[in-house]
Amino acid sequence: MEIQKTCSHPAFTAKFVPNRAFREVVQYAKDTKQLGVLDSALYNLKKSNNGDILLIHGETPAGVFSNFSMGRRAVINESDETPQKASFKGIIELGTLGRKFRSLVGGDIKNNVTAEDIMNNYTI
Repeated sequence: MEIQKTCSHPAFTAKFVPNRAFREVVQYAKDTKQLGVLDSALYNLKKSNNGDILLIHGETPAGVFSNFSMGRRAVINESDETPQKASFKGIIELGTLGRKFRSLVGGDIKNNVTAEDIMNNYTI
């Protein structure tokens, strides 16, 4: 008898849960020709702390919101023209690995980049 346990979302890096809100942000970046900017921010997040980031956005009578959560922590990005634009700007801000990102992960950044990674990625 063989027992196998497969994790569908292994968290070895920080990645977004592929839900409707995240797909809308990617489509927004495509429509506004900012896929490179989004890719750079997501790359920075991928090489930082481990975990899954859940993005939820929408509109309420109070305005537009986007909510990023990781585990039991969450940060809110409020007000903009559309939920997609607010979430896009929030991802860019998280990608700077600044105060908002540290609030989301609950502490300092645990960088996963090694010297070998840099040599393999940026040399011939």
